[in-house]
Amino acid sequence: IPEGVRDMGDIGHWNFYDKVTVIKFPASMEDIGDYLTWTFRNLTEIHIHPDNPRFTIEDGVLFSKDKKRIVLCLDKEGRNTYTVPEYVEEIEGNCFAEAKDIIRINIGKNVRKIGHRGLQSDMHFALKKIYIPATVTELEGEIFDAGGDDGGMYYPIEVVGGERGSVIEEYCNKRGITFVEV
Repeated sequence: IPEGVRDMGDIGHWNFYDKVTVIKFPASMEDIGDYLTWTFRNLTEIHIHPDNPRFTIEDGVLFSKDKKRIVLCLDKEGRNTYTVPEYVEEIEGNCFAEAKDIIRINIGKNVRKIGHRGLQSDMHFALKKIYIPATVTELEGEIFDAGGDDGGMYYPIEVVGGERGSVIEEYCNKRGITFVEV
């Protein structure tokens, strides 16, 4: 992406984007949003210009520059478990949508918020187990929903672990998701 582009929405949508596997963000990029997961479905690698003031990349995972928000986790060969680092406070929406091989996510104790579809696996149905600590007090909409053409909600997860009385227990109980006290 050329220097000067500030927003992913500014580049438009072209059919050939499905063939893109590597994307390089310029220092000028300010807003990536969930545009990546819906447009560049075959991404395997992301690079961020070191002078970008808003984003950084670590081990194939896109973070805000201060690393308080995890923006996007891509597949990495041999990685089927991902542990959200302790310095992360927010998991953005669609963060794990293209992480087809991840079957287990461990969420760090400082995460407070999970964005809409932040833990969905975009119809891959790979996620089996997840522990969500009681520190997570804000769930934005449907965090697991993989959606569907008929508008229904689908929760492609086998079990959610957490603490009794937590926000995640209430969320699971309302949706018929198996909750286990951990």
